[in-house]
Amino acid sequence: MRKAMWKAAKATTPIQFRRRMEAIAELDAEAAKWLDDKNPAEWSRSHFSTYPKCDMLLNNICESFNSKILDAREESIVAMMESLRYFMMSRMQENRDRAREKWSKYVVCPKIKKRMRKNIDKATYCVPYKSNEVNYEVADPYGEKYAVNIEEKTCSCRK
Repeated sequence: MRKAMWKAAKATTPIQFRRRMEAIAELDAEAAKWLDDKNPAEWSRSHFSTYPKCDMLLNNICESFNSKILDAREESIVAMMESLRYFMMSRMQENRDRAREKWSKYVVCPKIKKRMRKNIDKATYCVPYKSNEVNYEVADPYGEKYAVNIEEKTCSCRK
């Protein structure tokens, strides 16, 4: 049941979501009824807004930043802003130097490279059909078809 629910939560289109909910209903009708009472926009990717967002739900960045600026918070506003500017400027440069040192021999970071390789492997089985200069229809091996706009960088799969 847990796997079935996660499949519904990770579905990217409303049609996939509906199919996954039907699979849950086959396993347990009461569980499906309970999930139907919940707004899918609150728990399923298929109903999330496509407006840009971050999937990071933790507040660690704010907490970390606040711990670094304790001394600056005791100063006057102008002095505090100058301290924060110097802190951020030096911090960003340290990160750039560290990144340049660590990743200089790579064209793309290894983690991103791994993700790209995985997506390339999946895309190998997809067949694109050109509609016009910017629009394509892509058929996957499972019989699904998606509209892709190269110019707008959008796909009806919503991934």
